[in-house]
Amino acid sequence: MSKEDLRQVYLELMGIPAKFRMKSFSNYCRTDCNKKASEQVSEFGDGIIRNFKSIGNGGEGIYLWGETGVGKTHLVTAIAQNLIDEMIKLNGKLFSSDEQHIRFLDFYYSSKRTWKERQKNDFRSLRFISTREFILSQRRLFGSPDQYEEIELVNRCDFLIIDDLGNEELTDWAMHTIFGVIFSRYNHCLPFWITSNYSISKLGEKYYKKIDEVEVKRLLSRLSEVCLRVEVPGEDNRLIQSQK
Repeated sequence: MSKEDLRQVYLELMGIPAKFRMKSFSNYCRTDCNKKASEQVSEFGDGIIRNFKSIGNGGEGIYLWGETGVGKTHLVTAIAQNLIDEMIKLNGKLFSSDEQHIRFLDFYYSSKRTWKERQKNDFRSLRFISTREFILSQRRLFGSPDQYEEIELVNRCDFLIIDDLGNEELTDWAMHTIFGVIFSRYNHCLPFWITSNYSISKLGEKYYKKIDEVEVKRLLSRLSEVCLRVEVPGEDNRLIQSQK
């Protein structure tokens, strides 16, 4: 199996949407307007690679916010693309063949596994969730063992991408589910990389309307502490491309 084939297996099992599996910093639509933001994200990603083996000791995160279509998800999945190469190198040492490697990946990312069953010394993992789709999945699995195992996976994987924070349905249950993931990872010093249409302060304003003020303050405090905040400015690239 080629390295690229193995990379694609990782991307699929990690939950990275097909639309973003070929995204990289090199094919990001860089402009004078977003150049500084893209450089900040790239530098953050380089730091993740440098400190890759010490994950769990800091929980450094990033919070990308900006209008729709400016490339926030592109940038955060570009970090993941670079990281996967390091994961393949490190994880590959744990297995005697690519086939064994892939079998364990399939086993690891299956929702029908307990965290104890998934654990393997030095194995590194990443998960991508869209807040809206994650809440729908949790509702569908509600009350089943799979619901708990899905939560455990996002709570305990080494790296977690949370896409579109603030665009999930605004119910107490949905927001407490998302808050719970962030609080758990914060407590275990595990990083989260977040994209949102809202700055942290604007996110707070939106949440204050629907959930207990103390809980919202706890969330905003944690995000502010551990996340590099980067505004990604610019126009909607999807609209621009559609007009060409």
